[in-house]
Amino acid sequence: MKTNLGHQPESGFHLLANRPVVLHCNHYNIELQNTILLPEYINGYEIQFISAAEIFYSMIKEICDKEAIVSQTEQLIIASNIYKKMGLGLLDFSGITEDGGIIQSQGSHYHLGWQIRFGKIEKNTHVLTAGYIAGVLTFIYNYSYMVEPTYRSSKLIFNIQKTGHAKYTDNLNKEQPAFPTTQPEFPEYSNKLPCQDITKEVLQALPQSNESGLIEAFGVLLTYLPSEYYGLASYRFEEELDKVGGIEGLAKPLLIESGHICGFNTFGGIMTSEIWNTLILPMLSSKKDWVYGMVSVINALGWGHWHIQELIDDKKLVLRVYNSTEAIAYRRHLGIAKKGKCYTAEGAAAAIMNLIYKGDIMEAPDLTKEYYNSVFRHETAFSSKETKCVAKGDAYCEFEFCN
Repeated sequence: MKTNLGHQPESGFHLLANRPVVLHCNHYNIELQNTILLPEYINGYEIQFISAAEIFYSMIKEICDKEAIVSQTEQLIIASNIYKKMGLGLLDFSGITEDGGIIQSQGSHYHLGWQIRFGKIEKNTHVLTAGYIAGVLTFIYNYSYMVEPTYRSSKLIFNIQKTGHAKYTDNLNKEQPAFPTTQPEFPEYSNKLPCQDITKEVLQALPQSNESGLIEAFGVLLTYLPSEYYGLASYRFEEELDKVGGIEGLAKPLLIESGHICGFNTFGGIMTSEIWNTLILPMLSSKKDWVYGMVSVINALGWGHWHIQELIDDKKLVLRVYNSTEAIAYRRHLGIAKKGKCYTAEGAAAAIMNLIYKGDIMEAPDLTKEYYNSVFRHETAFSSKETKCVAKGDAYCEFEFCN
């Protein structure tokens, strides 16, 4: 197992060290991070730090327990390898002891992503990495740690100190139920496009991290992060924002907007990429084909199984998703929800229809902010509704998109 990354056809998941991970781009990662950090009346940094520390503690613990790895030196090497495999950059743990120390980072995904988005660097940018370091060191040395990121002399440095107690340790080793996955019912498409063949071809061409620990493809930076991290951070943000704001539903449009950003940049980047032009475009002859083709690519991203139930040109899309990583994360950690919880999927899937039918992505436009606003802010943009959700206890998630 160790740090192997592979695809599980039955569930539609990517597995890294036997944990579901999903492929996302820097635009989504930074948008979600900033969305959670922005409200001043909640502690968005703590929400993300604790979520990262919990997930990565359990991830490295599972690896070391199953592989019977007890050497702390080898455990630190595994921690460094996982970080790189996920596309987050490079972490040098060589100067770390149980008392803490200094970790240098190179080629950080969040560092570069924040610069691309905002043109500057802030300390809160590195919250996920700080949580990662705290979580893995707590497993290795059985202590709590404070992690303080600094940036000096063009180097990103994390100062780690042992502390008496940290809030992120409260839920460590808490037993979680199994992932409630479902065997999909694959539809028989009347469309002649070889959808499942496209998925297989894209799976064979999925990018991996380079020497700097980054994953560069489709004009963006990509990561394979645990789906449970996204879920915990998002739903804790939703819970806290609704509680403090006093109105249920405050967080939903913000999280769906992060999904719009995800779909616009990731799907837009894919549909204007060389891989699309050489591997997929020759099979396409209509806008409907583009929708089927893009959904087939999504089935190679580790987001579960996506299937088109109904598609009416420029009018309607009904999309069924088996094993939505968002819904499963909610069920596993928070139980049964009253409403649908697949905010990223809902926003991202709407981007497919908006890019193809409203934005004419076939002409390969530049993915600028102005282009985004002209497509997603237009009065004829597709609206979305999640009608079924695994988080509510349904067997699958289903979305309707209409204009």
